[in-house]
Amino acid sequence: MAINARRRLGFTLVELLVVITIIGMLVALLLPAVHSVRERARQTQCLNNLKNIALAVVSYDSSKGQPPALSQFVKQQNTVANSTNYADVFYDTSLSPARLAVHTTQLASTATPTNVAGLSWAAMLLPKLERGDIWDAIVTPPAGVLSTPIPQMAVFICPSDTDVNSQVNLPGLSYSANSGGWDRSTAGSFLWHPNQGDTADNGVFFDYASYDRQLPAIPVASRPLTRISNIKDGAGTTLMLAENIHKSYTDSSNKPLFSWMAGSEGLSTFDSFPSEQQLGFVWVVPDTGTAPTPGPDSDTGATIYQQERISGNIDKLGTFDPSKPRFARPGSSHGSGANVAFCDGHSSYLRDDIDYIVYVQLMTPNGRKCVDPGDHSDTRSSATPISNFRSAPPLSEKDIQ
Repeated sequence: MAINARRRLGFTLVELLVVITIIGMLVALLLPAVHSVRERARQTQCLNNLKNIALAVVSYDSSKGQPPALSQFVKQQNTVANSTNYADVFYDTSLSPARLAVHTTQLASTATPTNVAGLSWAAMLLPKLERGDIWDAIVTPPAGVLSTPIPQMAVFICPSDTDVNSQVNLPGLSYSANSGGWDRSTAGSFLWHPNQGDTADNGVFFDYASYDRQLPAIPVASRPLTRISNIKDGAGTTLMLAENIHKSYTDSSNKPLFSWMAGSEGLSTFDSFPSEQQLGFVWVVPDTGTAPTPGPDSDTGATIYQQERISGNIDKLGTFDPSKPRFARPGSSHGSGANVAFCDGHSSYLRDDIDYIVYVQLMTPNGRKCVDPGDHSDTRSSATPISNFRSAPPLSEKDIQ
């Protein structure tokens, strides 16, 4: 007897569900790998940004005889008799959308620029980063132009900095400069020179705007200056720049506090906020031990020296307080560490498990000559906290690998 077998076409529902399940499992296995590759590409771009900026700083140092200041006042070329025009930064609500912009503030030639924004180290590098057009608009604004919006610049932004990349009109800055020891008092004011504040042995970039704002009588020659070619500990083992995406850009009313053009100091109602926290990264002298104790924010003077460890985990971020050094250290979303650049122009990856004393040694251009910025104590033989840094053995190759 002949049997007519019909050929079955298509899939059964069970087979289809099995195939979908297998595809889903494969995708679930592949997604972490894809995410890892993308993050590695972003990390590489970030490292390249740091290298380009570091080389610009080296070029600036070669031509000017010093690195750019952490923050400094910039005079414009268009001035009138007995007065000085300063490039200033403010939140321009007349623009659509409202954003940070550069405009002119005119003061009497003898006046102290108390409420003028000091331009950042990043702004001073514009000609070295092939953005002379922006620099020209700052120092020689076109006639009749009241304000110039500050643009977003890709070289100043880590691709993984979602806070900046999610706001197309935010001229953010993912990178910070080595501003040495924490040189702020508990009230957030600038420490007085010469008995307080950083020295050239403590860091690389210094806040000259604060000197001009609060100590105009101090001659420029008496202010700390670190020239890259004169770094005693070696430019290749002294940190210049680091990424830090844990900064906060806005206040409670969602107005930007700062940008790559300027720190918040000098901006309208933000005079009490220091620019060091937003433009720089620091080391601190703890009350006890060899490293600061991480902990919650506090308004007491005892916690002014608290600082979180170098972090590659953005979820650790708590409340950012620009008057304290808690998050003024390298921070990224690149895993267990952050990208950094050294004073010879090379860039590298700094692991977050680095010993804090080694971190301080990498920040100080002349390690054993570093001093406590609070009182300039420098004793190596006593139990003062700064002695832990000054008496540490020299760096070895394994410390910086």
